Amino acid sequence: MRNQVNNVTGGRSSTAGARRQRAFTLMELLIVVALVAILAALLLPVASKLQESGNASKCATNQRNILATIFAYAADHDNNLPCYGDFSGVMKPWWEQLSPYLGGSDEKLALPGINMMRCPSAKDPTRFATYGVNYGYSAYAPFSYAGFPPTYSGSMKLSKIPGKTFLIGDCLDPSPGGGNAAIYSPLLAGGWVLDRDGDGDGIADSHSAFGADYNQFAPRHGKAGLCGFADGSVKNITVKQWQSNDEDLWGKFVY
Repeated sequence: MRNQVNNVTGGRSSTAGARRQRAFTLMELLIVVALVAILAALLLPVASKLQESGNASKCATNQRNILATIFAYAADHDNNLPCYGDFSGVMKPWWEQLSPYLGGSDEKLALPGINMMRCPSAKDPTRFATYGVNYGYSAYAPFSYAGFPPTYSGSMKLSKIPGKTFLIGDCLDPSPGGGNAAIYSPLLAGGWVLDRDGDGDGIADSHSAFGADYNQFAPRHGKAGLCGFADGSVKNITVKQWQSNDEDLWGKFVY
């Protein structure tokens, strides 16, 4: 009988000891928490890169769609490109001129296709026209707006623009209502030459009249920005390429 009691007691003691051995100590818990934190820190940059890669892909699709509407607009307007617009009511801004050619809609603005004008990597994607036209070149109107008919379709013909010249590109977030939906070309005579070092790398990259760097060009996809070109392509343009006018991406004046 005593042996049976001892066996039962010994069994209970052994089971309780096994349970104590399986329990985590405070040190073990701290180590697990530290490992989870390290893994999260390692995976976060990877997740961010994947998200940005997706944003860049969506941005490229947006710009290809916008280019297609620009070409359709030109086909309907004697090969003229849409003008930048003056935002005063005389001429509609360029993105509104293109809206009849865009699909989709925006409930807030009630403007067809305006959702395609937003880059998903822009800081405030609720604002529209985060892409800018090549103002000072392809979307430039070299005349006084006063009394000019609002039906004027643009300042340059698509057929005169080299294929390697950009028509649109990632632009700094504009103010609500449209703002600076343009990238200002330094090539315009008496215009926005690069005479200020905005990013502090020792190379002039901006015009002194603008508070923004790169004359409104926005390298928001890593250290590059996407631009849509006259040949229909969409390419990554680095800051260095922008500064150096790589392959005449700003265009050559052929008036």
